[in-house]
Amino acid sequence: MLDWIARAKNLGEGDVNEFEFRPGQSCVIQTVRLGRVAPDEVKVLENTIHRSEDDYRNWINQSQSWPEESTTTLVMHCRVNAENSTMTSLPYSKTTFKAACERLYQHRSVVEAIRRKSHAIFTKRDVAAWKFRPDLGPAVVYNCKSDNISPAEEDDMILSVTHFPQKSAIFAVTYGCTDHCLGEIDFWLNYAKTFAFDPLLLCMIWAELERRRLIDGVDLKANPLWDGILHMNEALNNDHKNMDSLLTKQSHDGKSDRGSVGDSSNGSDDMIKMTRVGTTQNEITKRECEAVNLWVSVSTLKNGLESFKTELKSMLECSRDSSDGEENQSPSQQQQQQQQQQRPEQVILGSIRKHAAHRIQHRLRSMIVEIEGKVRYTDSLLQGMVLATQTESNHLSRRDALTNIFIAVESKKDSSHMRYIALLGMIFLPGTFFATLFSMTFFDWTAQDNNNNNNHPVVSPYIAVYFAFTVLATAATVWRFQSWARKRDGEAVQSLTAQLESYPAIAASLLARQIVPYANNASDGINIGGVAAVAGKMQGQGQMARPREDV
Repeated sequence: MLDWIARAKNLGEGDVNEFEFRPGQSCVIQTVRLGRVAPDEVKVLENTIHRSEDDYRNWINQSQSWPEESTTTLVMHCRVNAENSTMTSLPYSKTTFKAACERLYQHRSVVEAIRRKSHAIFTKRDVAAWKFRPDLGPAVVYNCKSDNISPAEEDDMILSVTHFPQKSAIFAVTYGCTDHCLGEIDFWLNYAKTFAFDPLLLCMIWAELERRRLIDGVDLKANPLWDGILHMNEALNNDHKNMDSLLTKQSHDGKSDRGSVGDSSNGSDDMIKMTRVGTTQNEITKRECEAVNLWVSVSTLKNGLESFKTELKSMLECSRDSSDGEENQSPSQQQQQQQQQQRPEQVILGSIRKHAAHRIQHRLRSMIVEIEGKVRYTDSLLQGMVLATQTESNHLSRRDALTNIFIAVESKKDSSHMRYIALLGMIFLPGTFFATLFSMTFFDWTAQDNNNNNNHPVVSPYIAVYFAFTVLATAATVWRFQSWARKRDGEAVQSLTAQLESYPAIAASLLARQIVPYANNASDGINIGGVAAVAGKMQGQGQMARPREDV
């Protein structure tokens, strides 16, 4: 955790283990060497592609005898074409890697950048001279790593540059290059080889590749996000048109069918159906999932652009600090350099350095402005997506509310019809009862008297049997219904108790606010005493916080 305190420059064993070595895999390593043959002329000394570990190892051994002053050496590792490979997967052994790190003066700070799974990184570190090469003097180390959070990791790369200002020597290594990156770096080195001895040139090439990578990612995700916003707007307009036409139709039908009980429900039924027209629930769910994924991707890309802009500003500051070419130099060395600058070749080199610094700073400012514009663009997309989602949610809520209103209207109509039916039952029930009663054989309305042969009604003494069975059957029916009702109430209490045990906060709120429905009488509803007992037991066990007094 505190490796940054250490003064060691070479990679330790733990640093080496951050790389994955796959000897035997297809190997593509390109080495480029540039040398200054004149103050204003730079020549390509070597541009070789090594396709085996042995070739690369031979190059390392041979390069130790080559001059290092006024040279730029770049080694580019092509990404290993294998499953689960990353930018730190190397097609050779650990021994070859250690030899290459020693020969190319690779600083261990590159591993710190590799370990950070974050957005784009640019770091600068001043280091003392290597112990085995004190003649090269102090160095400046630059590390650049691609964003491996926002875009995919298939094309991320890392660049490490070691610059020895006193000898005007640069050693650089890249890991995880794609074929496209190899071609781009090779092209820009040949195109701007006059500025190849500015250490920020390689960092600028990395910045150009990372800029293109992030902007392509934004364009790839922004177009579907914008299409989703337009689709939401179109769906809302269609639903709105359907609702307008439906309400207009319902208004006309209501006026024409007023007073007709049998036909008045057709319009409301059509309204309930029409409120579901336009967007189905499956379509809404699918679109919401896609919108969430796009929103997360664009938000991550926006954060990546913000971080990349910060690193570009750091590069701009480094370019300003080193534009005079006096980084890591003592006062005596600066005085000696001022004396050497009087020579014609030094005047030419100083002019080239200033021109390179000016061009780099101008390009960095342009990139910062462009990135800021992309950030504003992604921010407007995200706000538009949030607004569209909220608008659709509000529209669906209003549509559901309208559906509930229609259902409530139909329920009210059904209730009115039931009242009419009950009224009819009350009108005919007494007559039906007495008609049935008097039609039974208990009554004989034409019975004759034996004495005077007069007709008079006779009531059978067995009518008491009828009333006895009727009273018993009615009492049994009422008792059975009450038993069933008490059982259902008990099940409701148990269900509520289980819910309160699962959600103690609900019990606390109910008890504190005293909004549990029904009274303590079990026959009237839920027994609040049982709920209070459960809540008190839970509170005694420490499962539920005591409600506030001011609730």
